[in-house]
Amino acid sequence: MGQLLTLYRTILKLAGQLLIRSNLDKFLLYVMNPKLTIFMYHGVTRTPRKYGVVANFDGKHVFFKTFDKQLQYINSRFKVISLNRALGCVINRRKLPKNAAVLTFDDGYANNYTNALLILKKNNLTGTIFLMTECIGNKIPTWPDIVEIIVLRQKKINYH
Repeated sequence: MGQLLTLYRTILKLAGQLLIRSNLDKFLLYVMNPKLTIFMYHGVTRTPRKYGVVANFDGKHVFFKTFDKQLQYINSRFKVISLNRALGCVINRRKLPKNAAVLTFDDGYANNYTNALLILKKNNLTGTIFLMTECIGNKIPTWPDIVEIIVLRQKKINYH
């Protein structure tokens, strides 16, 4: 498993270098609308990051208080709009508000509702949650969660 993770990280690093060296990043910024910033989250947790806690095993979930501070910062520097409004502006070639931003949440973790929504409401902001529809109504974990569980079990075997 460690070799696979190392290979994955190496591929990501090389892809990033290729993107920058080829100036493709500048091209993409030119082609895409550079006046819209999208902040992407996975989840908001109150659980500390430690081995044995799969919910935030790899640190992809932001801590509750940190998320609140981030949203306060974003709210002070950006005009947060809904994804629908942003898409409407782009599709209909209307001008976006100055410093427009969108908040998104990938994978539809339950803590998007139980934690993130509280802070979004507190800061009077909106966000878009992308649900993994195959997980709705069943108790089957997502494939990233399955990988995390496997890694967690491997670490327990190696370290204990």
